[in-house]
Amino acid sequence: MKPSGIVRKEWQSKDARKLDGTTKYASRKLTVSRPLGVRVRGGSDVMTEVSHQGKLRRTQPNTYRTEPDDDGKFIPSKVEYIIKFILEAHLRKVKYEPAFCGKLAHDLCAMIKNKTKELNFPRYKLVAHVIIGQDTDQSVQIASQCLWDANVDAYAAATYRNESLYAVGMVFGMYLE
Repeated sequence: MKPSGIVRKEWQSKDARKLDGTTKYASRKLTVSRPLGVRVRGGSDVMTEVSHQGKLRRTQPNTYRTEPDDDGKFIPSKVEYIIKFILEAHLRKVKYEPAFCGKLAHDLCAMIKNKTKELNFPRYKLVAHVIIGQDTDQSVQIASQCLWDANVDAYAAATYRNESLYAVGMVFGMYLE
């Protein structure tokens, strides 16, 4: 189904009316229409935007800042500690199994991202990536590329290895202007 350019929300409400001691419900249908992409002010300084699927998305208003404050910068050393701690805690006794490690990599990625969010780097887009592979004494080369501003954007990476697997965790912090 193609989006029509208008977001429509329909709901029904029931009004209870008493007539001669009996309760009857009258039903009425309400329709609210709004063009796509319309922003609605919600709360303090949080904007809500309607996407083309009709879902509400929270965005921050533009501050016209091209760099974060000194206390709001992405600090790779703190994030690297989080990555190391989570990888060591969850992979210490794990044997490599492809199906299990695929799900585990997804879960570790979510844990690392959530713990990094708790450090509260304002206006940073965080991208977490975890790779788990079987350790068979072979060489593995991992590379990533990204277009970013080297003054404010950064990344943190950590590795873990046991007798049957290796893991690489990476978090990229990119400042949103």
